[in-house]
Parts: sequence; C-alpha cells; structure tokens
Amino acid sequence: AISSAYAAGNMELTKSYITKSFRYLLLLLLPITAVLAATASQVLGILYGVSYLEAAPVLMLLTISAAFLALFVTLSSIIDGIGKPVLTMGITVFFILLLSALNYYFIPALGIMGVVYSSLITALLACSIAGAYVYGKFKVLFSWRSNLNIIVASLLIFLLASVRGFQGWYVIITY
Repeated sequence: AISSAYAAGNMELTKSYITKSFRYLLLLLLPITAVLAATASQVLGILYGVSYLEAAPVLMLLTISAAFLALFVTLSSIIDGIGKPVLTMGITVFFILLLSALNYYFIPALGIMGVVYSSLITALLACSIAGAYVYGKFKVLFSWRSNLNIIVASLLIFLLASVRGFQGWYVIITY
C-alpha cells in the first residue's frame, strides 16, 4: 500500500499509511513487550524452572531489544516500499558490523549481559536511523497523541505487572 501510494505521488496517503502502520504496530507491540518484560522471571520459572530465574534481566532487556527490532523492520519495509532497498541493506549491514564490534568489546567484560547490551544498543540505533530517514523524507512518522496514549497505557501495564506480579500459570493466561 505504501509503495503504490508513493509511486502514484500521493504523499498524503503515504503519510497516512505510515502513521497508521506505526499506531497499529505499537498498539500490539508495546503492551506485549511491557507484560513480558515485567513478568520475565515468572515466565522463566514456569517454562524452565527455578534454576533459570537468574536469566530474567536478560529476557527483559532482550524483549525490549526485540521491540526495537520490530520497529526497525517496519521502517525498513517503508524504506523498501519507496524504492530504496539498497539503503535498507546498507543500514542493516552497518548495524550487523556494529553489533559484532560491540559484542567483541562487551562479551569479555560482561558475559551474557554484554550480548544483551550490544543487541539493545544496536536495535535502538538502527530503529533511530531508519526512523530519522523516514521522518526526513515524509515529515511524519507517527501521531504523537495516539502513540503517547499507547506508551502511557503500556507503562501502566508494565508497572501494574511489576508491582502486582502474576503467580503460577496466571502469567501464561495473562498473555
């Protein structure tokens, strides 16, 4: 849809597709990320037992990293849709190299958390660069008001899940 609207020269429709894509993605992605990040230790306890509870911070941060990667994939699809797949490839290759360099630096010093930090930094930067390009090209990325509501609701979900917590199989039912 974005590629056809862009090819037809309909910038308003293209901008509408971009904002709607982000709204729907964030509407699904952020609450799921919030719940999984907040209940990482409970999920690990249910699925793998008590001996894996130490991995909860890893799961929590990798969940956030995966959310940024999902946003990057959406942004990359937009960039591809406007006929710039080489740009998407360049951004991806650059960040693979950056991820490798960060892993080389962080893993010896921080172990598994080095991988987590490398992934989080790389995903955030990739998302930011692709987002900056899309914003620069179309002067729109998302609706501030709509996405602010989604972000606030997701933060509340995170806080409630963190404070209240879910016990036993109720965590799985929450998903």
